[in-house]
Amino acid sequence: EYAIDPDLASSGMLEALYLFDVLSGIEGKILLLDEPALHLHPSAQKAILESVVQHQSEGQVFLVTHSPYLVTSDFQRVFFVKKENGGYTSVANLSEVFQEILNGTHANLLKRKFENPRVRAGLFSKLIVIFEGDSEEAAIPAMLKALGA
Repeated sequence: EYAIDPDLASSGMLEALYLFDVLSGIEGKILLLDEPALHLHPSAQKAILESVVQHQSEGQVFLVTHSPYLVTSDFQRVFFVKKENGGYTSVANLSEVFQEILNGTHANLLKRKFENPRVRAGLFSKLIVIFEGDSEEAAIPAMLKALGA
């Protein structure tokens, strides 16, 4: 056990302590977390996700994030909420989106790939460029920079 002086703790430490405290008392409650990853190191973000999963049966947690570390690879639990051009909001379950795209093929491979936070970060992108090897990984950013993108 460690004693932490709140006046000396970082904002990330205080945020993590607060979140763990809130998650430990959610029995029978609905908890809305808006961008809980702010100020947190990736390892703390992973711990927050593990705590949310651990306490899921006690209450209901809605988590809004732009952090790939807080997106689980359990696609049934991830939803996209998007404002459409007509002004309405659409909600799509990630597993349904992937099933539609892949028609059930390669779903397990995709799920394994999403274990990597760098891959999950693509969920928050407007454009994704898929390439094959190391030379493309090095060349494409240079080409985009030269094009001013």
